[in-house]
Amino acid sequence: MKEKKQSANWYIAATHYLTAGFAIPFVIGLIVGIPVFLILGKDEILLSNAVNLISAPIIVWLGVMYSAKYINKTYLIKDSQKIINLATIYLVIIAGGLNMRSAIMDNFDVVSILGIVRVVAMAIVFYITSKKYIKNTDELVVTQ
Repeated sequence: MKEKKQSANWYIAATHYLTAGFAIPFVIGLIVGIPVFLILGKDEILLSNAVNLISAPIIVWLGVMYSAKYINKTYLIKDSQKIINLATIYLVIIAGGLNMRSAIMDNFDVVSILGIVRVVAMAIVFYITSKKYIKNTDELVVTQ
């Protein structure tokens, strides 16, 4: 069995956010989003954003499952709640900040409001599923 690493909570939280809240949603969003955009066309931007609003929390859930499996296997976790809180804060600040910037620049049109709702839904799903899947390490791994 591979030895688990001791890392700071902020580092584990950043790894969790970048994997579950950014990388996997980005990649799966491209894989799902491009065909949806091609099928609906550029005139149906509201409908494609509604599809994104529905699919984004599901994609985040899948990302959290993958990330938690990696984190639980790789790192010693003393306080999972701190890691989950930090990772959720990263998600809200980065994704929420980008969506708020976009909303302000677009004068809070329907699409930008859907983006804000999407980030809120993603943050809720991210937090709840992270609590379910990220666990404290039961026993310390002793190196010989």
